[in-house]
Amino acid sequence: MGQPLYAEIKRVCDTVIGVATQCIQDKHTQKPIKKLCANVCLKINVKLGGMNSFLDPKLISFISDKPTILVDADVSHHAPGPGNFIFRQMNYFDVFFSRISF
Repeated sequence: MGQPLYAEIKRVCDTVIGVATQCIQDKHTQKPIKKLCANVCLKINVKLGGMNSFLDPKLISFISDKPTILVDADVSHHAPGPGNFIFRQMNYFDVFFSRISF
């Protein structure tokens, strides 16, 4: 699948239809690698509302015993050159301290 097709699928599903998607390149389906399959399953689980891991509130009472907001940010700096950009992602955490992304 070429980048333009991928981008269009993601755009339509995210902004028009409102459907979560997970695209996989055909080359990865011909001879599946266990680690890749596991990572794809983790992504799909979260997109369907599942939780892959969480912190036990009893072990982090210094955070869970009082109203707390945890926020993290991820910034990626791409190589210099035409078309470079900085990708930013903000996340907040639910009551189970499982990440929820925007």
